[in-house]
Amino acid sequence: MSYNGTKTILIADDHPVVRVALRQLLSTCGVASIKEAGSLAALAQTIAETPDIGCVLLDLTMADSAGIGGLVYLRNLHPFLRIAVLHEDENIASMRVCLNLGARASIPKSAETTHIRDAVFQCLEGGIWAPPAVLSAMPAADASIGGLLSLTPQESRVLVEVLKGVSNASIAEHFGVAVNTIKRHVANVSHKLNVRSRIQLISAVRNLEGRPWRISLPETHSSSGTSALAKRSSAGSDRVLPRYSFERFPRTTSVPV
Repeated sequence: MSYNGTKTILIADDHPVVRVALRQLLSTCGVASIKEAGSLAALAQTIAETPDIGCVLLDLTMADSAGIGGLVYLRNLHPFLRIAVLHEDENIASMRVCLNLGARASIPKSAETTHIRDAVFQCLEGGIWAPPAVLSAMPAADASIGGLLSLTPQESRVLVEVLKGVSNASIAEHFGVAVNTIKRHVANVSHKLNVRSRIQLISAVRNLEGRPWRISLPETHSSSGTSALAKRSSAGSDRVLPRYSFERFPRTTSVPV
């Protein structure tokens, strides 16, 4: 099977060996060219510079992608872009949510090479591909899906940073805007996902992609040895607030491809 067209395939993965293997596998697809990107930022730049993109192969585990946050960002920045998502594992929930978010294909990296090629052909042609177990009894999209797809490109990019655990001040510094601008974006995202806090926002997205996260409040101490949690209600410059941490529960669910 060969795709006779003038389109370009973009491979976005932060592992060079994976990009090389995919390039070799897809070199006989019949596309005009194949380009690579090693990060979400590099991918966005390559998309802006590349006409006639036929399909983007997106690895959700790139360091700056933050899971489905990267997919949400690309979908809201380029609504008509055809995206095939590469999954590290065979998490059914994660593959289904990517399809509900508008991906043309959900491909576990454990899939046979023939299946990966078929998925890319479907993406190029505007079709849909996923393992049969994912497509069978496909549930209706969660209400949060609509909320994620209603985000502006700016809100989507801020969401990616929030999912990475970056503070508002650091996000503002990175993008060269006021902290209040970032706070407004975070508030808008929270409203659209019907959550009330940053913690709920992160948990909602992680739960949506089928990867529950446990939230813990570590007990920290000031230099005097007093528990910081006990000082939360006290005034003073030496007040110490604990930082939230997240721990992903392991998933072992696999599907036939």
